[in-house]
Amino acid sequence: MRSRLLASVRWTLRALVPALLCVCSTVFAGAAAEPQAVVKPASAADDPMAELVRKVREKPDAYSYAKISILIAREIYPDLNEEKANALQKEWTAAAAKLKEKTQDLAAPERVARLSDLIYKDRGVKTPTEMTPEKENPDHYFPHAVWEKKQGVCLGFTTLYLVLGENAGYALRPVHAPQHIYLQYGEGKDALSIETTNGGRAFTLEAYMARMQFPEETMERLKQMYFKPLGKLEVLGDLLNAASWCSAIHTAAKPLPPARALLAAELCVELGPGDYSNLDTLAEAQLYAGQPKKALETLNQALKLRPPTIGPYDQKYWESRLKRTTEAAEHSDK
Repeated sequence: MRSRLLASVRWTLRALVPALLCVCSTVFAGAAAEPQAVVKPASAADDPMAELVRKVREKPDAYSYAKISILIAREIYPDLNEEKANALQKEWTAAAAKLKEKTQDLAAPERVARLSDLIYKDRGVKTPTEMTPEKENPDHYFPHAVWEKKQGVCLGFTTLYLVLGENAGYALRPVHAPQHIYLQYGEGKDALSIETTNGGRAFTLEAYMARMQFPEETMERLKQMYFKPLGKLEVLGDLLNAASWCSAIHTAAKPLPPARALLAAELCVELGPGDYSNLDTLAEAQLYAGQPKKALETLNQALKLRPPTIGPYDQKYWESRLKRTTEAAEHSDK
């Protein structure tokens, strides 16, 4: 999502719940840590993250959403050992089994409502009330942490839905919007769009698109890149985005070293090359890795792709971000 991907997404707020704070993307932050010595990305030939991308691409059905999320989370969560991971998956499986038993005879909207109730009412998961871009928290993006600490944002909510829904036999698919991720349940004209930042409220696709209120010319352009059902590779890319970004700004419990943060960012760009939020994360990873000139070039590419009417931060924020990266590039030979 970044990404997959901190902040109130204005189009989501206008379209769905004006008072709701939607913290949606790991690609927004203020000043990061000082750049390290220049490093190269880790070798994709033997790195576990790159190997996971290859394996999921080859055999996506061999990997559950739970397994994918835990494998990436382990990169930055030192306490997520085998014992804890197994206990989590047993807990998820048990909760999903109860959900499946209670909903197997219900229509799609009621099934979605029961899944939402499990997360937001029974488990008590909520959106954080206070967050700052400088301290984006990976706990809000990885489903095991959202489940345990009961706070999350769109990527964390959506991946948790996918983990539970997959175990319960729900045909859920992730869908990207700019700086956002939501869910689709079902296929065709009867498919439901599930807004996880709005308590799991379900809309028809037509109603969901109408609520976005984008200018027609903007919407036509965005449709070429977003609003299409995706799969496990794209969610894997969003989680790589989160791991890279939170490492680069040093909010992860165990930050990836610069070379591996750079590799994670390159992998998420590979999985979503036209998404400006992935390029934004790559720019921050390059800065973290001591490559400010490359970071400036990448950030400019991201800004060219970013629709001007979209995003949680105003022009002043992006000017500040660009200024910081430009100054770093001007003081470097790399």
